[in-house]
Amino acid sequence: MTQAQLSLQEDLNTIEQYAQQWAITFSSSKTITQTFSTRNNYTSPQLQFNGQLISKTDTHKHLGLTLSEDLRFKTHVTTIIQKINIALSPLYPIAKFLPRQTLNTIYKTYVRPYFDYCDCIYDGHITAHDELRLERLQNRSARLVTNTLHRTSTDKLRDELGWDSLKTRRKIHRLFLYKKIIDNTPRIPNYITNMIPEERGRTAGRNLRNQNHHTVPRTSKSCYQRSLIPKTSLHWNQLPTHIRNCQEMKKFKQSIKLLLGTPQPPHYNALGTKVGNTLHTQIRLGMSKLNAHQYSIQKVTSPECACGYTQENTKHFILHCPHYALTRSTLFAQVSTHLNIDFNNQSDTMKLDTLLHGHNTTKQNAPQVLLAFQSFLKNTSRLI
Repeated sequence: MTQAQLSLQEDLNTIEQYAQQWAITFSSSKTITQTFSTRNNYTSPQLQFNGQLISKTDTHKHLGLTLSEDLRFKTHVTTIIQKINIALSPLYPIAKFLPRQTLNTIYKTYVRPYFDYCDCIYDGHITAHDELRLERLQNRSARLVTNTLHRTSTDKLRDELGWDSLKTRRKIHRLFLYKKIIDNTPRIPNYITNMIPEERGRTAGRNLRNQNHHTVPRTSKSCYQRSLIPKTSLHWNQLPTHIRNCQEMKKFKQSIKLLLGTPQPPHYNALGTKVGNTLHTQIRLGMSKLNAHQYSIQKVTSPECACGYTQENTKHFILHCPHYALTRSTLFAQVSTHLNIDFNNQSDTMKLDTLLHGHNTTKQNAPQVLLAFQSFLKNTSRLI
């Protein structure tokens, strides 16, 4: 530590001399020192600047990224959560009136950038608990956008909206950055490009089966193994060759999103009125006010239907419950007209796939079928 302290103090003295020579004033009170270490007991160097001792700090915000002494970024994650909660707070009272597509656009424009900022840097270093805190916040945002019930499957929610998990987004962003460094576009300093490992074939000097792979740096500490270059080098080697060899950045991004990302949902998932779309989404995701759904999360004491059937589940409610026979017959007649088939004679599986997911429909008749189904859900008044 003495050698490091002497070296740092010499650099500060040089800066101080430069400032005096060119009549530049630096504020000593705004200068801080921070030591990064995973040890519990360590000694920070005692440094002086302009004749004053430099104060020490455990956390420091630099270009929007809060650095902590253990490089676990807990304080930064807490800051992200606070900012997102502030951004979401005006939406709660009005979300029930705004269309789903509007809420989705607001989230992607004003909220998700908080998750994405500097995520390449802290990915791999945050704890499992902090990673879960971020994922839970995005899941809460997804429920706000879709107006779905608590305890709805988070995987189904993300598929419904076409959102990636934050862990997947961080991986995709790291690969984007890695590609930019390799291509050196835009111009990147040499001290960064030199950190990219060489290809195996060039290192070994002969043809190998994995000669286009990058040699993953050897690491003696897990914290370095989880950092940007070593971790992304491993993921880079796992990409198909045609993706790694993409010349255009735009094509590379499209290929990565197609490989790792969540497919974009059908456009008709956002169709209908606020109430109709909400009910449709809830029953499609398997968490509505039906007794079988509520019983699975212990909200009701029995999964039985009011008609006496043992399970008031999605299939029974839509296709068989006698309480909604008249409304159902109207729905089936409308769907038969739109699809130009006898919908009554189709299998139960085909009926559910058509009504819930828009399968077996075309781009022209899908909106008509799904809007008719949403009218059925509202007219039954069972899910409201």
